[in-house]
Amino acid sequence: MQRWAKSSIPQSLPTNPTEISLQVRQCIPSMIRYYALLLAVFAALAASFWFGYIPLFLAVSVVLINGLTYVFYAVDKRSAMKGRWRVPESRLHLLGVLGGWPSALLAQQTFRHKTKKVRFRKVFWLTVLLNVGFSLWLHLPQGNHLLRQAVHRLESFAEKTLPWPQVQEWTAFMSFHDV
Repeated sequence: MQRWAKSSIPQSLPTNPTEISLQVRQCIPSMIRYYALLLAVFAALAASFWFGYIPLFLAVSVVLINGLTYVFYAVDKRSAMKGRWRVPESRLHLLGVLGGWPSALLAQQTFRHKTKKVRFRKVFWLTVLLNVGFSLWLHLPQGNHLLRQAVHRLESFAEKTLPWPQVQEWTAFMSFHDV
């Protein structure tokens, strides 16, 4: 059974250079907005770490998840065009919830992928709202306190189970930036 719609795969591409140029020029302003959003999210992560709201590992993890999310969308689009097995939508949504929603948004626009499927878009925007809400909650006193407690527990666990040189590396990566 095929998991893609044949109508979503373009039957022919424009061959006229003027038509291609016009399409590219129309696309550039919107792409700049998505790159600016991605840059703003990464700047917010850096600021959150710098001001001691989140630990380094969390900021680095979100950046890595964004890269992974972009790759998954690219693979899914390529698979759709070639008629191969697709990346499950649940996996794309999971990456979005884990912090990859900015690059998912960029990939959707870059590859013109998953932009018309209404059900997918609704779930995607729900994951964005959940992610942004959770991120804001981590910056409130109660959320930040619980995050610090969780990190402290992980550090304690590392001290008990890892050899001493690895504990120092682990706790440095887990630590918050002191303001």
